[in-house]
Amino acid sequence: MKAGCKWIALVGVLVATSEVPAAEHIVLNEDNWSQFAPAGKEADCIYGDHVLVSDRLVAVVAHPSDRRNANLTVKEVSGCVIDLTHRDQQNDQLSCFYPHKGTYKLQGPVDWPSGMPVEQESARLAFAAVASDAASDAAPPYSIQVGYELTDGQEYLTIRSLVTNLTDTHQTLQLCDGVRADGEFTFGKNKALGLWWCQDSHWQQAYGVTSPAAQWQVQEPKGKKRKLRQVCYSKSETDSVTIAPQESLLLERRLYVASDTLSLLKQVALDDRVETDAFDIRVSDATGPLADANVKAIRNEKVIGSGRTDKSGHLRTSLPTGNYLWVVEANGREHRSKAGQTEAGQTAVLDVVLPQLGTVVGQITDDSGTPIPCRIGFFGQGVANPNFGPDSAVHGVRNLWHTPNGAFQVDLLPGIYELVISYGPEYDALVETVEVVAGQQATIAGQLKHSVDTSGWISAELHSHSSPSGDNTSSQKGRVLNLLVEQLEFIPCTEHQRISSYQEHLVEFDAVNRVLTCSGMELTGQPLPLNHQNVFPLKMHDHTQDGGGPEIDVDPEVQIERIALWDDRSDKVVQINHPNIAQMIGDRDLDGTPDQGFRRMFHFADIMEVHPLSKVFQELELGGEARKDRGNAVMNWIQMLNLGYRLPGVVNTDAHWNYYGSGWLRNYVRAKTDVPSELELMDVCHALEDGQIVMTNGPFMEVEVSSGDKTVGPGDDLQATDQQVNVHVRVQCPNWLDVNRVQLFLNGRPDLKYNFTRTDDPARFGDGVVKFDQNIELPVSVDTHVVVVAAAEGRQLGRVYGEQQGKQMPIAVANPVFIDTDGNGFQANGDDLGLPLPVKSDHVPTHGHDHHHHHH
Repeated sequence: MKAGCKWIALVGVLVATSEVPAAEHIVLNEDNWSQFAPAGKEADCIYGDHVLVSDRLVAVVAHPSDRRNANLTVKEVSGCVIDLTHRDQQNDQLSCFYPHKGTYKLQGPVDWPSGMPVEQESARLAFAAVASDAASDAAPPYSIQVGYELTDGQEYLTIRSLVTNLTDTHQTLQLCDGVRADGEFTFGKNKALGLWWCQDSHWQQAYGVTSPAAQWQVQEPKGKKRKLRQVCYSKSETDSVTIAPQESLLLERRLYVASDTLSLLKQVALDDRVETDAFDIRVSDATGPLADANVKAIRNEKVIGSGRTDKSGHLRTSLPTGNYLWVVEANGREHRSKAGQTEAGQTAVLDVVLPQLGTVVGQITDDSGTPIPCRIGFFGQGVANPNFGPDSAVHGVRNLWHTPNGAFQVDLLPGIYELVISYGPEYDALVETVEVVAGQQATIAGQLKHSVDTSGWISAELHSHSSPSGDNTSSQKGRVLNLLVEQLEFIPCTEHQRISSYQEHLVEFDAVNRVLTCSGMELTGQPLPLNHQNVFPLKMHDHTQDGGGPEIDVDPEVQIERIALWDDRSDKVVQINHPNIAQMIGDRDLDGTPDQGFRRMFHFADIMEVHPLSKVFQELELGGEARKDRGNAVMNWIQMLNLGYRLPGVVNTDAHWNYYGSGWLRNYVRAKTDVPSELELMDVCHALEDGQIVMTNGPFMEVEVSSGDKTVGPGDDLQATDQQVNVHVRVQCPNWLDVNRVQLFLNGRPDLKYNFTRTDDPARFGDGVVKFDQNIELPVSVDTHVVVVAAAEGRQLGRVYGEQQGKQMPIAVANPVFIDTDGNGFQANGDDLGLPLPVKSDHVPTHGHDHHHHHH
């Protein structure tokens, strides 16, 4: 019994274009990696994976192994297609194609099945399928063998399944594959060609499914974001097929790759020998040919495909014979439509002229004239904001433009725009109004003043993500550029479930000396949100599973110990991410009754996220069962200090997208030099472990506490047996931020005597860069930890951080200074602040964090 099923997938991947005499099967290793490994934003191949390479395409099939995951969310990819690209247009955007939707584990490779067709001079690879969801040990009723074949001259990967009924009765089953194509992909079906397709217009890749056998129908049940999207095959209106006893069924499909759906339709029609008409869409404006214009083909009031013009302003394609309406758009310009018809054997040429744009060219420097990275927000005044690209893009993200060196050139609709130019909260922002005139160039030459003096401190973002993390599709290059335009200086790489590095992107941006970085990861287990730990530095083992990182564990205590001891117990920072502190410290099952919680995690932790900081002024609350119900983390952390824990607090963006992704939370860490390239990595790591940290979303605050001739800062201990200390607080802000309140928290309680506001104490506050610079005499009769908070109540971060993050109140919170008043060392007072954490009466902290490297 023979049946065909055709897969069309459009994908692009980066791979070397060395000559291959005929299609080949290659196993990736260190020696052949640079020649055969495909590349692209979504490339996930590693050593040991199987590459099928032809004169046109490269396909990667993951080698079967127990741990073979493409990333955090694209799992169990053994024997599945994880990368696919043209050899000369390398740009992989496919997450995974799962034969039989991953219901079966593919083992092998095995010999090519005798009942499966094969083409001469092809590269091929076969696997045997084993049921992965069997509820019993009973033998499965049928066997499945899956074969992949790639042939020179073809624009698709052929995928065949030979399904054999092993029983003496008829067997009915559903034939479906699964596809993961995440991010900005759109999905559709061309019924006339029997084609299922998906397309990412910005990243210019498309995939599709079709069948070379006319009796097969391709169906598309709806899918969800970051979920397997099923593509099913049937011979009738029913979803199932029946196989007679001891008979076999052959399912064939083709997986195509193209830059867009118009190219895909053209190729499918050509392969199926469908009669087509040729079209040449020529797009221009007053300046000449227009590249990268988006061209849509519409038939019967439905968009059937789209593509982009080339450098010469042309889009050439062929579509099944019929009448089409062509719609052209570019950079927000008014859409232009034209109907297209052809005469027999002729190419229909359509000339489309779009309105002319204007151009803004700029160069931004610091106040010494040195070019700097920066973010430019374009806000239309009576004209629509531009949309340069999606949240996953690199330079142009919605109405933002990111530049690594201050230089930019963008085309805009005519009109008036307000430009908000920034380089993080140490620099004044520049707001410029520019009029854009069609056909003319407006020039911006601006300087950003480095107004805030942060000598002795560096800014750090310790939790960021991009496409390798698997739960988003943001360009990692775009993430690095996000970090650069925010002037973040310590940026460990912390992708989910994979040790990775930012180094190649920093080299490309000529920014290696602007930052200190290292490889690391976020080990991402269950239960959420508790069992996530960022760890750095870690040794990256390039092109291996998870970059050489460890496996997760369902027990958070086991998992954190595993990562803490990784790399032969190497010195590293272990950060607990977005914790439910009540659950960790004493309510494992969240039933409200104190138990042991996951307290052993604290023994291996160095720092812990405690945002949002604004909750320091809000009512104390404990976390509950809901994933987002984590309580008042910053105040729960202060409660932990009262119990005797010495676990420093940090704040991070946990950025997953590139639209105002990085920068709106950061940590200032004490450093021996302000020059990132001169920093020693482990010095910064040890400063983090010691709590020499001020957390902020903008204001820069310095805190020094003195007794006699000794002065200390956040994270430090101070002996004050005379029971009198001086607290020096200095807060600086650029021209777009302010603070109007400074509050001292003594052993976790805000003391009204040390609550200073601009309204009640105007003389203490300034209107320039320095907003507050005061010495505060503080008597202390008992051991006291002092947490200083500076905020701008009733104010917002503003447009520098966009509509969503810009609504936050500016705030900075210093890690505590621990004051010993009796010479016996600091002793926590045990104050529960009125709402006890769920701990037993005999609770003893599991980790006092009293030395740098406590993992041994």
